[in-house]
Amino acid sequence: MAPPLIDRARAPRYDAGTLRYSLLGLLLVIGWLLVGEIGFAMRDRAVIPTALEVLRRYGASNHTVSVLLSGIPALLSLVMSPLIGPVSDRLRSRWGRRRPFLAVLAPLGGLALLGIAGSNRLGTIIAGIPGAGGAPAEHALTVFAVCWTIFAGVLLCMQALYTGLINDVLPRAWLGRFFGLYRVLSLGIGIGFYLWVFPLLDADPHRVIALIAVIFTGMILLMCAMVREGAYPPATPRPGAAAPPLARARATLAEAFTLPQSGWIYGALILGGMAFGPFNTFSQYHAESLGVTKTELGELSSLAYGVSMALALMIGMLVDRIGAVRMSLYVMALYSVAVGAGYVLLADAAAFRHVYTAHVILSGAYFTAAASLPMALFPRLDFLRFCAFRDLLGSFLGIALSFAQGAVLDRFGQDYRLTLLFAALCGATCALCLARLAWAGHGRPDPPAAQGNR
Repeated sequence: MAPPLIDRARAPRYDAGTLRYSLLGLLLVIGWLLVGEIGFAMRDRAVIPTALEVLRRYGASNHTVSVLLSGIPALLSLVMSPLIGPVSDRLRSRWGRRRPFLAVLAPLGGLALLGIAGSNRLGTIIAGIPGAGGAPAEHALTVFAVCWTIFAGVLLCMQALYTGLINDVLPRAWLGRFFGLYRVLSLGIGIGFYLWVFPLLDADPHRVIALIAVIFTGMILLMCAMVREGAYPPATPRPGAAAPPLARARATLAEAFTLPQSGWIYGALILGGMAFGPFNTFSQYHAESLGVTKTELGELSSLAYGVSMALALMIGMLVDRIGAVRMSLYVMALYSVAVGAGYVLLADAAAFRHVYTAHVILSGAYFTAAASLPMALFPRLDFLRFCAFRDLLGSFLGIALSFAQGAVLDRFGQDYRLTLLFAALCGATCALCLARLAWAGHGRPDPPAAQGNR
């Protein structure tokens, strides 16, 4: 008996702009985007913990650590995000509007990481130059700062471009599930790092940075080679493009607030990104001050990442079902209560273990739920332009926070519990913004009839 014929005209199709996928084609695109995520995950899961160990070896103070790891990226956001976003939105080329930039920036970021990996040797060489003065660690810290600044600037541009690429090539109705898988992969990398690499940082963190540089560059270039962008309508002239710089800035500012409830939108996105920063930056030092070893902290991180992995895909599916705004609201409200209780109750190593585990699980759940928030709140065609303005506002607040947090901790005798107090207050304010957006109907998912072709 002959097999039944398949009516290909009725097979499910999934559209994103001018791109049209079969289910298999969509899954392949998701797979190649996740290959790129392997490179980006190296920064959060491996580069930051390794950089903290390198800075400790160079004798950097809390204030220096805060400025380098938080302040410099925030300062660079004032320039990088507003520059690359609108330029990329308006680019029209045979390779698309995101991939050309990513293909150029990835090797530059890898070279900057290699510079960090060799900062100790370069510091020794510089210290040996007649008349240079200073200890090798001081010169190594300078080399680290220069290379880190380059890497931070490159990464800011690349992360914006990667988010824009996802927004351009994936159907809206699949964003929640994609970011659930994205989170599973990212956490899996984190688990592997903390289980097998983190305990070895005491031996040679510089070699770890060099390995990360190779993975970071290779994975992103491979993604660029395999993902195809669609066609875009011609870029329209921006109003006031020929006006003086101050007039253009005013026009851009006015345009950024043309979205309904724009103040609540920017508040939710910026505060959600800031809430976790101080505790993430200083949790390693906090743990050691209470007698929690690197090995134990790595095991706690791996346990929390494992729980987050188990929750990630379910959270992504809920985002596609109830919307990114509502799901983010529920998770952030729960996180604010948890870390607020942690600030009050944390007094010893046992309490730290519980608070740290809850922080990692709930902050991870929020990152999964909120990953598609910008896609739900900003228009697709000019997506990075609105993201750039969000980043600009966030940078001013991030700069102030980065310069204040280390100084405050030094002033109050390394009371790292203050990072939990900040997280609770910032998270609660973010939840209020999200509640206002949910009440106004922002970020609702498409009706089922529209989800097959968006």
